[in-house]
Amino acid sequence: MTDPAALTFAILGPLSGTLGGSTLDLGPPQQRTILALLLIRAGQRVGVDEMIDALWESDAPASATNLIHRYIGTLRRLLEPGLPARDHGRFLSRDQQGYRLVIDRRAVDLLRFRDAVASARAAARADDRRTGVQLYVQALGLWQGRCATNVALTPSAVPAFATVDQERSSAAIDLANLCADVESARAALPGVEAAAHVDPLNEPLQSGLLRLLGMSGRQADAITVYQSTRKRLAEELGVDAGADLQETYLALLRQQNSGDEPAPTDHEPLVRPAQLPADLSTFGGRSAEIAQLSEALVDLPPRSVAIVGIDGMPGTGKTTLAVHWARQVADDYPDGQLFANLRGFDADARPVKPTEVLRDFLDALGVAPQRIPENLSAQAGLFRSLLAGKKVLILLDNARDTEHVRHLLPGSPGCLAIVTSRHSLSGLVAEHGAHLLTLDPLSQADAERALLRRLGHRRVTEDPEAVTRIIEACSRLPLALAVVTARAVAHPQFPLSLIAAELRQTRGRLDALSGGGSGIDVRAVFSWSYAMLAPGTARLFRLLTVHPGYELSVPVAASLAGEDTQAVHRQLDDLARNHLITETHPGIYRMHDLIREYAAEVCAAHDSDWERRQALIRALEHHHLHSAHAAQVMLHPHQMPTALRPAAGVTVPGPTDYRQATAWFVAQHRLLAEVVRLAVEQDEVEYAWRIALTLQQFYQRSGHLADWASTVSIALDAAVRAGDVVGEAHSRRSLAGAYHFLGRDDDARAELDRTLQLYEQLGYTTEQAYAFSNLGVVTGVQGRHAESVGHHRRALELYRAAGHRGGEANATAAIGWSENQRGNHELAIGYGRQAMAIYAELDDPLGVADCWGNLGDAYLKLRRYDDAAEAYERAAALALDMTDPPNQARFLVALGDSRLASGELALAYEAWTTASGILDELGLPLAAEVKRRLESIPPI
Repeated sequence: MTDPAALTFAILGPLSGTLGGSTLDLGPPQQRTILALLLIRAGQRVGVDEMIDALWESDAPASATNLIHRYIGTLRRLLEPGLPARDHGRFLSRDQQGYRLVIDRRAVDLLRFRDAVASARAAARADDRRTGVQLYVQALGLWQGRCATNVALTPSAVPAFATVDQERSSAAIDLANLCADVESARAALPGVEAAAHVDPLNEPLQSGLLRLLGMSGRQADAITVYQSTRKRLAEELGVDAGADLQETYLALLRQQNSGDEPAPTDHEPLVRPAQLPADLSTFGGRSAEIAQLSEALVDLPPRSVAIVGIDGMPGTGKTTLAVHWARQVADDYPDGQLFANLRGFDADARPVKPTEVLRDFLDALGVAPQRIPENLSAQAGLFRSLLAGKKVLILLDNARDTEHVRHLLPGSPGCLAIVTSRHSLSGLVAEHGAHLLTLDPLSQADAERALLRRLGHRRVTEDPEAVTRIIEACSRLPLALAVVTARAVAHPQFPLSLIAAELRQTRGRLDALSGGGSGIDVRAVFSWSYAMLAPGTARLFRLLTVHPGYELSVPVAASLAGEDTQAVHRQLDDLARNHLITETHPGIYRMHDLIREYAAEVCAAHDSDWERRQALIRALEHHHLHSAHAAQVMLHPHQMPTALRPAAGVTVPGPTDYRQATAWFVAQHRLLAEVVRLAVEQDEVEYAWRIALTLQQFYQRSGHLADWASTVSIALDAAVRAGDVVGEAHSRRSLAGAYHFLGRDDDARAELDRTLQLYEQLGYTTEQAYAFSNLGVVTGVQGRHAESVGHHRRALELYRAAGHRGGEANATAAIGWSENQRGNHELAIGYGRQAMAIYAELDDPLGVADCWGNLGDAYLKLRRYDDAAEAYERAAALALDMTDPPNQARFLVALGDSRLASGELALAYEAWTTASGILDELGLPLAAEVKRRLESIPPI
């Protein structure tokens, strides 16, 4: 007797069956058709006449009934081998009208689908959205195509199978409507997208797909879907898109253009990534090693990934060699070069996490920050997918070990990864088939060539004995030789014998710096060079180690030293001439980690704890008071949570416009996050949360949402531990914002509830109003528009009680926006005009412009397209007057949307073209999206 659980059928796609794990031969087409009918009607009778129509329709032979009975008998024996010919069996039962298939519901994918959908709908009715989404996703995941795709059906049979396909579409629509956050939207998208692909004229389904694509950050794809659907409706049915689909599309465009939300679209990199550091003009020697590295690429097995590891003791020149060779072969990798200093051995900083590196790499490759996953494995998968088919060179410098770079390596041929480390990289050979080069100190000949290149032929050849002693004192280490020869170059009148004598006197004063057991005394070389520095330059050299980043600018160095910027710039140049630091870009300096260890030791021995702490505080003040705050104000002027307190000895000019501020944050945001951690470690909690808050506007606008949440969480935890209620309140409000943009609105609400309690405890009336406004935004996004209006009204009361007219205007405008979402468009217009009057009274053209934008949205809802266009034009004109190009572009894009909605393609094209030029100049991600819209408009 056959085990019922061993029999399974699939019909959600090609019809197939298995028995005991073996594939069943389902027989000729007519027999498969009968089985398919029985499966889609499992448990119900299928009449013999219905089977005859399904097989032959009006051309049935006289023996049709007998043939049906024969096919049924064959199916019985197929399902239960050894069954007697006249036995009714367990699965197929017969009565006078037809046949019924009786089978375990778990054995048929269609029945499992129906059960999962029923459970999902029950969960949705119980308001258990999470469970409902999971069950719908599970149900839709069973589909592999249209129902019974490998069964030839007559026209009479088609409707029965089309009905099953509609069950799929209906479930996909329900799933799309159930999704309320980014996480659920991304989980639902594969199933809904697949269903929409096979049902392209189903407008509710296409509308649901548009919403999910928009929530998942795929606005460009959503617009493409809309344009394709609209075209098919016109060509195949002769109709335009319906009101619901059009409204969904317009809502998507408004979300995309909103200045309050990030635009989560992929964007092409403005330039091909070319991140390799500069090659040293004085590089010489290492010809044998370079030849070995080049041979490794020639001998690479077909279809294998090129990975090269360079390890060796500190100071052997691993990075210098890697950069030099990478630049030699860079032309073979035309899709770009990526570089990361992993800081695996920094004495006073943590190694860079792979997630941080991958975020930077993905951003450089054109992935919008909002589209970068938080999970390391997902980031690595996306990174490798982007590299597939491309030729990119990746240099991973200063890795801690093999595990440090495992997720940063390409997964397909065509790319080259170069990894350097002090530790052995033998694991790269074992796990990835890498070629490994262990770098030793220079040979005597190469060391002489290095000196020859740096000092010139005359000085080297006129005193070969001194050259030999210098090389011996430096233990043939390239780093030590660079430091020593710098002094010789700076003083061409000094004979090399004098320098060699000075070195001999210095050696042995300090303990040998560990070099893998070699006992090489590099510290002595550094101490010798340090002793030659002027007092002010020596002090700066020591204090540079207080700074948490491995690169720093002239203004930061001036803040550390508390000295005049010009004087510090001269001191930095002096340090660079002595090879104690390197100028990587104009005004940007980096210290080798080996030298940094030495400088930190000297700083600890020479400078008091008080002096080091004052330098740290000046650095924190620099980033918070002068640079981060000034840049933030350029992005979006608004009241800071607490008054800023200037500190003496800080000399930093701030950015003067939006573009400079954005560029500054792009370059500095990773460092600022590190500064927050350092401030927490040093118990400077107030600096930690203040600096974290200055990053909020950049994080929001750039889409670095995961960084926003993690950075402010660090500051929040520190504030809670320190009992800093003010810091806790402001940090929780900021964290709520991060959660909101990450789609975690329930978490955002929890943080805002706690924020309100703290503000009430502190007696901060205006801040309470601000938090209520935030709650209004969150609940509005959740679709709870009545609740949203209530929060905004509470904010309005508090602003009025505090006499805060600006807040009163903001709250009034927000009420109007929420009423617009509730469908009360005329009421929204009234609130918009009230808010506009207050903004005009306050001489706040930015507020007036926003009100015109909101009015445009309301008019668009009312299909008053001319009024909407006029409102957007007014908003754009005000933004132009205020020299506010980001908002000007935003309103112009909305203007184009209104023109498109009214069918005025030429005017839509004109507005979008102007917006595109502005966005291109600003380098904002929305630029690529507007170009896609322009391309979507047919030739006019």
